[in-house]
Amino acid sequence: MEHTSYDLPTTLFSEDIAAECRTRCEAYGVCGGSRTTAPCGCAWPLDSGKRYQCAECYLVCRDIRRVDPVSGQLGECSFARHIAAGYSLEQTHIIHEDQPRFPLFIPLHTQDYQGSGLPLRWVGVDVRWLFNVRKQGPATLKAAFATRDTARSYLKVGAGCELLAVLNGEDWMLEKFWQMARQPALHQLAAVGFRASTGATFSVTPLTTLGTPVPFAHHSAMLMRHHRVLAETQAAGLYSAPNLYWLDGDQRELRRWAQWLRANPQILTVSRDFTSTPAGTVIARKVQELLFLLQQAGRPFHVLVVGTGPINAPPVLQALVAAGHTATIVTSAPIMKAQSGGRYEFTSTGELITVASDPDQCSFAELIEHNLALFEQRLFAAVAGTPAAAVALPNGYW
Repeated sequence: MEHTSYDLPTTLFSEDIAAECRTRCEAYGVCGGSRTTAPCGCAWPLDSGKRYQCAECYLVCRDIRRVDPVSGQLGECSFARHIAAGYSLEQTHIIHEDQPRFPLFIPLHTQDYQGSGLPLRWVGVDVRWLFNVRKQGPATLKAAFATRDTARSYLKVGAGCELLAVLNGEDWMLEKFWQMARQPALHQLAAVGFRASTGATFSVTPLTTLGTPVPFAHHSAMLMRHHRVLAETQAAGLYSAPNLYWLDGDQRELRRWAQWLRANPQILTVSRDFTSTPAGTVIARKVQELLFLLQQAGRPFHVLVVGTGPINAPPVLQALVAAGHTATIVTSAPIMKAQSGGRYEFTSTGELITVASDPDQCSFAELIEHNLALFEQRLFAAVAGTPAAAVALPNGYW
């Protein structure tokens, strides 16, 4: 069904769309103008009850209206403030020095382990476990990150374990992260031994919850938030991996990312988040776009692949390696599977499947250790092109 109710009033935009974008939009420099949602007004149909309810809306568009709490009258549009709060790619300068030696696999959610300590070289922590995130008010850094010792005790790892901040999470959590005093928190993470960080995944999606197009003004604002946080993580002393993301099929953004990477040859590590992309066919398409982008950038990269499990991680890894890149799989899958009583086992063909674990035969801590070991073994097999059962793990890792 065609919606016309999310078009802006013609009295406001009677000019050609391209001219409107070019001459009146604060985001034109980062967007390029003339998107399918131009001129990026309210996305909600008139009959939805959401039209111009800006105080309750999660979108950033050019129609943002601030209501004066005293008079109740519409105030000044704050879209310009949203754009001014972020950085363009051209404003974002990342220097990769002393690149860490990332392993093939970095687990997430190790804080759920119940043993004395996991013998890991690296562990990742996402937004949910880095910060106290509440529905009301901005996020705050968890008290567990007060010292190096308390951080590693919380994460159930040893003193020599390297820490990776994975700045992904649900949209509302990232909104609270954006609202917080980020710079002191990021400096504190560096102070307790966090070595590196991925870019923040302020999401871009093509459609609203009602199926209308999301204004590209929103995407521009979210990408600019990513760029600013990326600069902030580097300023805090963290090795910062840009999170490469775009709307599916958006050739303009793919070219923009590639041009930026070409202009910044010192960037050696990037990130790509697949946490919200469970379908293998969708992931395959996104990987092809990623490979195209990296090819256009003209050099090999190390890619932190966030959020893939035992089904999707091996082919993603193989595709990147075949194209001349290296990669690290960053995921909570083995531990999350253990939490639901699932035990990884290899099939006769070397695939990783899940069977029910017997709690009388295996403790929860042992189950986590088992799943982590087999998951990594599967990844090594994918890189080596050999049956998983024949692959031995590196000495000193487990």
